[in-house]
Amino acid sequence: MRSVYLLTAGIALAAVLNFLSVTSKSGHFKSTGSQNSERKARDTRPFKFRVLQALSSHSQTLGWWLRECMYVRMKDDFKDNGLRISDLNYAAAWFTKPNTVSKDGIQKVIPKMIPPQNADRYVVLPIGNGAFERKRSFPAKNAEEIRSKLESVAKDALNLLSLHVNPKKYFYFAPRSDAYHVTLFHTSALEDPRPLPVADLQKEVQTIAQFAKQNEEPIILTLRDIILARSGTLLAAWNVEAGGANIERVRADIWKKFPYAPSGQTQRILHTSLLRLICFEKCDEENSVDWSAVYTGLEKIKERHQIRGSTVTFRSLVWAGCQRYFEADRMWFECPMGPGPHTNEDYVESGSPTII
Repeated sequence: MRSVYLLTAGIALAAVLNFLSVTSKSGHFKSTGSQNSERKARDTRPFKFRVLQALSSHSQTLGWWLRECMYVRMKDDFKDNGLRISDLNYAAAWFTKPNTVSKDGIQKVIPKMIPPQNADRYVVLPIGNGAFERKRSFPAKNAEEIRSKLESVAKDALNLLSLHVNPKKYFYFAPRSDAYHVTLFHTSALEDPRPLPVADLQKEVQTIAQFAKQNEEPIILTLRDIILARSGTLLAAWNVEAGGANIERVRADIWKKFPYAPSGQTQRILHTSLLRLICFEKCDEENSVDWSAVYTGLEKIKERHQIRGSTVTFRSLVWAGCQRYFEADRMWFECPMGPGPHTNEDYVESGSPTII
């Protein structure tokens, strides 16, 4: 009954706030080219967004509904407007442009090294049974099969994009599939770094491990869609399932543990990044590419792989970090959820937090 009341109140409040156009003092984010990005936009979210997020931490049903609405808007926005080239230009700063021109489609680019003090550090839900050639002690149920399907979706999407964009201007990056994950929370972000000495980094890992141990309820997610966002990122979009933890409450509880964390957090959306498009120069093709055909092609790819509706049950959290932008390749420390009993072997570590 309480959940129904919160859902009703949340929907009513959303309508009122939308009518009044109430925003935070900093206002709505507007892209101004390569100096801004979608990630920086998180600092200037509307006031109504923040209010509804607070409510959804008490009502999983409200959070589910808000996420579904977000995914519909994202798909429609891309279908109607195509990519936002300024975001592709912004991301290019973190990659090295190839010296040669491809004759066989879009070329892959390699992320630049990140200064250790600026490295991303984050808490994620890991997908797949292996990470950095290490077997996981608590693999998520059904995740390995879905990881394989997502990898195939990314390859087919790349082939589709190669038919529609100019390979001399568009490039791509695809993260390694054994490090696919769903992002929950950042303790440090490239745009807003929170450098820590080694001793405090070790405490950060210990805090995540203790938090995971205290949370017995598994996190159950269902894959709702494959979306090419206007930022140029191909996403697997997830939503919560009944019977598992309220993901917004989990995020809010983690935030309480790390008051120094960046204010621009990943909220509401639950996604796995599969592919990212990049432009090193200002593309004059933003309105010449048939993005509606790309949209239709992605729908066919999704149907062919029959991936929509796949469910994963997560029983561990991972503290991970970047050595290169967009790549979880520096640390990978797995923390099983629930009281156990757990042995030292249950805490699978690849890379050491002491290297930052």
